[in-house]
Amino acid sequence: MWLPRVQRNRLPARRAALVAAAIAALALAGCDESGPDGARVDGLAILSGDVGRTRLTVYDATDAAGREVDVPDPATAWISAAPGGVLVATLADGRLAVGTVADDEGGWRFIEPSEETQPAGSLLFGAASPSGERVAALTLGAAGQFGVAVTELSSGASIVFPVAGDPVLTGPAWIDEERIAVVVEDAEVGGAISIAVIASGDVTGGPGNVRAAAVSADGAAAVWLSSVDGRLYGSNTSTWLAGQEIAALPVEAPTTDVRPGSFALDAGGTRLAVVWERDDGRVVEIAVHRRTADGWAVEARLGPPADDPRAVVTWLR
Repeated sequence: MWLPRVQRNRLPARRAALVAAAIAALALAGCDESGPDGARVDGLAILSGDVGRTRLTVYDATDAAGREVDVPDPATAWISAAPGGVLVATLADGRLAVGTVADDEGGWRFIEPSEETQPAGSLLFGAASPSGERVAALTLGAAGQFGVAVTELSSGASIVFPVAGDPVLTGPAWIDEERIAVVVEDAEVGGAISIAVIASGDVTGGPGNVRAAAVSADGAAAVWLSSVDGRLYGSNTSTWLAGQEIAALPVEAPTTDVRPGSFALDAGGTRLAVVWERDDGRVVEIAVHRRTADGWAVEARLGPPADDPRAVVTWLR
């Protein structure tokens, strides 16, 4: 999940050390989804539980009150949605799996690299593209080189884009089917976006003052975590990429002693799910915020998870 407390970590000299740190940062604990308003959280998926014994709860047309779906492995560390009720899971050991929420068994299959696939190393924070045909993930190569790996889900064929600078441990965000935003450390602004362009292989600079970002599947809306004040802001993707932060609207926290953890926009950019946490990582609530002309209004809340909680959210498509 997106965890501000670990996002300032720099890439260690040894790849194994960073992988271990990332897995520790992704540790999840059980979540109590008691009492949600199903009509307003319909389509939300929550991964919860300690890595090694995680569980997945979905709120969909089958059961708006929430039902559990099998994970591909108890050590599932991250989840992302693709069209057609498909989910892409990133395991703590760096593998990817694809499944469906059509039934409780999930129907997961692991992505097997083809012989032509460029070695991508360990994968973290896999994010499905708008079409669902690809997944982008942070990758750590054998020599400790940071980059973003783009993998075709049908064939397993991958390409890796090296990215200069140290990574912020958070998920990539697809701007559209050809562009991927990743967050890197920046000495002046705390964190900044680098944009990988699939067709050309170029990596260009993007907005600054960012520690994590999410973009809706239709590319219309963006939400980001500010490295200046630690708050969430949202706006049209085009104005955000153009650096017009004056047009951004803040997402208000439920209390002054919490901060955003994992967050995700739905496909049309109208609903935003946020895991609100205390500084020690304990989840206070998972809230659904709806975009309005004046900002982001709270539409629904889920009860706080159990002890030592962690949670990752995504929206079914």
